[in-house]
Amino acid sequence: MPLSSPSPCPTASLDKHNRTHTGERPFSCEFCEQRFTEKGPLLRHIASRHQEGRPHFCQICGKTFKGNGRGAEP
Repeated sequence: MPLSSPSPCPTASLDKHNRTHTGERPFSCEFCEQRFTEKGPLLRHIASRHQEGRPHFCQICGKTFKGNGRGAEP
């Protein structure tokens, strides 16, 4: 049986794979400068860093926190 060439990857899969070589990060956070190679990690980042439940933030860099660093919340 002759060897056949492998079937090509679907375009989306190949694009995603190529980012590992190019360093491209097309998904950017609208709240900070962080960028991601895929949408899923971006959405998790936004949920854990920028959504409700993290009301305290550094006025210098914008990093958010659940607590204010002063012990228990009143």
